[in-house]
Amino acid sequence: MVVDLQVVLGYDRVFTVEPVGLSGGLALMWSHKVNLCIIYADKNLIDVEVNFGGVSFFMSFVYGEPGHRGKKILWERLMRYGVNRKDCWGWVGDFNEILHNGEKIGGPSRSEGSFESFRDCVRVCGMAELSGFGDGFTWSGVRSKKYIQSKLGRCFGIKEWKRRFSLSVQVFLERMGSDHKPVLVRLFGHQPGPRRCFRFDKRMVGKQKVRECIVGAWNKQNGNNPRSLVERFRNVRRSLGRWKRESGINSKERMCALPSDLEAAYSSGTPDWEKINFLKSEVAHAFRDEKEYWRQKSKEKWLVASGQEATNANAMAQVAVEYFTSLFSSGDGGDQSDIFDGFTEKVTAEMNERLTREVTDVEIREAVFDIKASSAPGRYGLNGLFFQKYWDIIRPDITKEIRAFFTTGTFPQEWNVTQLCLVPKVINPVRMVDLRPISLCTVVYKVISRVLVSRLKPWLEKVVSPTQSAFVPERLISNNIIIAHEVMHGLRTHKL
Repeated sequence: MVVDLQVVLGYDRVFTVEPVGLSGGLALMWSHKVNLCIIYADKNLIDVEVNFGGVSFFMSFVYGEPGHRGKKILWERLMRYGVNRKDCWGWVGDFNEILHNGEKIGGPSRSEGSFESFRDCVRVCGMAELSGFGDGFTWSGVRSKKYIQSKLGRCFGIKEWKRRFSLSVQVFLERMGSDHKPVLVRLFGHQPGPRRCFRFDKRMVGKQKVRECIVGAWNKQNGNNPRSLVERFRNVRRSLGRWKRESGINSKERMCALPSDLEAAYSSGTPDWEKINFLKSEVAHAFRDEKEYWRQKSKEKWLVASGQEATNANAMAQVAVEYFTSLFSSGDGGDQSDIFDGFTEKVTAEMNERLTREVTDVEIREAVFDIKASSAPGRYGLNGLFFQKYWDIIRPDITKEIRAFFTTGTFPQEWNVTQLCLVPKVINPVRMVDLRPISLCTVVYKVISRVLVSRLKPWLEKVVSPTQSAFVPERLISNNIIIAHEVMHGLRTHKL
């Protein structure tokens, strides 16, 4: 179970403390980029030394005992560390304890003496709580028919921690399926992610006013000047993006808004459990929609070119451009017509007539519906599903432009704008040669390619030599290797 969770979350290492009976158990996961040494571990504490990015520090992951007797043993162990540990050190976890009655809402007040052992531990170790964002009451539940909220989960650091990680903060996330909130510690402050681009997905199909938006944007006129396909795609993207914001279908925004509503319902002095259950159901729907939408997750990689490290998106893009420009540039090869002297013509007049005949609307339609619906979208976020579901709207203009290409042999430069997805060949790529490029072409470009493929496919066996084993149906590139191996084996074992 823990290993499965490790794989899903994308961590490379895991350390576990086995549960006692049916309760307890701890798991610590980390990336292979982090050098981590386990110093001590039991059912309440995992104490480690971490080295990451040239920075070393100690971290104690805490799970406080629910009972008072077990807590004192844990606090005493932490104080023994604190007497001698002056280097950068932090705590994080569920302490199952508070420092005073102000960290609890609801229920009877506790005596001041009940807080002393935890206060002493924090004082002796020189700890101070990190500044945080969100509601710090990380636990809520019903005890003795009273609804109680307490600050049980948090992060502490000593002065050296504050000096080394001056921007570090703790973020109290929304509770999901538990009575505890997760606590996220950011060592270098809040770092906003990249802006998300528009993507058409199947959640939009059949929704109210989507078809009207597409029709209006596609047929939008610019005076008497005809609209190009690129302009039409841009109009559709803007129109659907505006509809998406107004309709509330954006699952990412719902995932942000609904947990806040759920948290507000939990934080109420008299929670409405019917409303809470409804909001939980809506949160689950939002997560399912988001999972359906994002089938792939890409990560930025660090690249090195000519000994210089690329540390941002623009530098990484420049490294890629320089690499592929050098790779695909060619010099003057001279006149190579002599190479083809004596070759027998393979393409007959009949074959040539069929290959060069005018492209029909039927061929274009078959090519469109042959594209995988969930294939990578083009520059404007419109994938194969959009073309297939709304073909009746866009068909006249698409077929006209594609047929014009087969007549003139040219198409607009925007059709050839291709996004590159760099897939690592090794675990930790640092050079461009460590990455395999996958070209994500526009859908119109794919349609043209498939029309050409459908024209060439019936004639491949007659044009391609029988000894050519690649790119031909029912032939494998390994066939020639196997035949050569068998020939050499036969020559060795059978004397002439």
